[in-house]
Amino acid sequence: MSIIFITEDIFKLGDLNVVIRAESLNQKFGLIKNLEEHFTCEIKTDGNVVLFSCENAMEFVREFENGIYDFLEEYKLKESIDYVNIMNLEASKLNLDLFYRFYLRKPIRTIVGCRWLDSIVLIEGHYVWFKETLKTQNHIK
Repeated sequence: MSIIFITEDIFKLGDLNVVIRAESLNQKFGLIKNLEEHFTCEIKTDGNVVLFSCENAMEFVREFENGIYDFLEEYKLKESIDYVNIMNLEASKLNLDLFYRFYLRKPIRTIVGCRWLDSIVLIEGHYVWFKETLKTQNHIK
């Protein structure tokens, strides 16, 4: 599978996701393009974050079994500091009243304390972005 370089600053998440800070990956592993040699799942990056994402939970479980966790451990990437795991919470699986009250238009609860990644839950899906990217853009405008 190839790595997809995107120009958008906001990533729409799949059902299961691992988001790695690109700077950490470059320091501890090397070039992002070299990830192709290690993984078969789709990988997206904007240069600030690297997203391993999957719409099919079983496919992603196999990918984890085939090495994402081993990779994170081997290169000493630390959860919250270097990467985060995010499971998409679908509105269709929740009581809609609970979804609207506790989740909609709010950050993804499992990554609220992450200093380098921000997020929002919308009806259309879960979205994440590198915090510094949007700050920089706001100063330019």
